[in-house]
Amino acid sequence: MKELIVSEFGEAAYDYLAMHSMPGKAGTEVLHSTNAFNVLSLQKPAQNIVNLSKVNNLRFINKYFEGVNSKLDTGGVFIGCYETINAR
Repeated sequence: MKELIVSEFGEAAYDYLAMHSMPGKAGTEVLHSTNAFNVLSLQKPAQNIVNLSKVNNLRFINKYFEGVNSKLDTGGVFIGCYETINAR
């Protein structure tokens, strides 16, 4: 998992994720998805959900976040990526 994240997003991104969500550990789901189907397909609630796709690219963003909320354990963490207007 580490190699995939580092090759796509860099070492700093992996270090941030490791500090906040423990990628590759039980209870953490790492996705690269722009639709709610992949979140809703998760079999059990997760302690952490990480989506490496930009939130800017999501269609039906409210439905996506409803799906994330339904799959997170109480007190769980969602980490997403986004592009600010200044970066664009």
